Amino acid sequence: MKISRFSQEELITIDSYSKIAKSRSETHSNRDFWLSEINKFKSLLPSGKIIDLGCGNGRDAPVLIDRGYQYVGVDISGEMLELAREFAPGALFLKGDIYDLDFPFGTFDGFWAPAVLLHMPKNKVAAVLKEISRITKRGGIGFFAMKEGQGEKLIRKSEQDKRFYAFYRQGEFTDILEKSGFEVLKAYRDHKGTETVWIIAFARNAGIYFKVLTQDLMSVALLGAHSIKYKVGEWVYPGESLSGHPRKGGGLHVCKTAGEAKQIKRYVKRKHDLSCRIFSCLIGSVLYENDSRAKTDKVMLLEEI
Repeated sequence: MKISRFSQEELITIDSYSKIAKSRSETHSNRDFWLSEINKFKSLLPSGKIIDLGCGNGRDAPVLIDRGYQYVGVDISGEMLELAREFAPGALFLKGDIYDLDFPFGTFDGFWAPAVLLHMPKNKVAAVLKEISRITKRGGIGFFAMKEGQGEKLIRKSEQDKRFYAFYRQGEFTDILEKSGFEVLKAYRDHKGTETVWIIAFARNAGIYFKVLTQDLMSVALLGAHSIKYKVGEWVYPGESLSGHPRKGGGLHVCKTAGEAKQIKRYVKRKHDLSCRIFSCLIGSVLYENDSRAKTDKVMLLEEI
């Protein structure tokens, strides 16, 4: 694990969870706390393999397993994971870093992420969402729960308990989800019988893809296709045909991973002496895809990688 990826506030938060693991588990073991959300999740994703991100003491594992899911729980606190294995001995729990999850592309059908992204600085949430999108199948269903409020700060509750929190308004968080490639299916506010107001969101992974473009933002070409000039942040309807012959202008080559896009970039340089750029992108509907590439009817460039 590359611990340097964490901010100082995040490191303090991770350390606090390790110190308060036992006492927190004693007060946070109500399996029914997210019951209505689990039932909603079940209606959106009837079955499949799911990952519980920031699973903590494993409180939700028994309920999710009872609903028939193939469950994997991940947390960065070893102390929390020890308690989780006692709480739900039949479940699979792994130590993991949410910024760099050790799973292949599209491993999971869905994800469960209550009260985990709220411990990350707002300027790093998009990176986490991209990692979640990477390990979740296109069309996969996810659940988020954030705390309502404004700003972000380190909150000291005791000498051993100092945790960083980022607070969100409902529209603020759903905007981030949509810009990160998630379709928001349902979002609402709920007190859950506490003073905290939770921002609840169910979302579908629309999929982050990677598009290879020439230096002037023309699509890496596919023979016989139309010339399309792309702009960052704008939808484009290419209407292009499939072909395996890159040339300048026209064409569409959207890859499913950044690694595949880099291979195409090297190929185009070697075979056609064209320098290329790679952008992450959102797409509309997929018209065709195989293990390495996809053809779509709509592309929005997000950022250069």
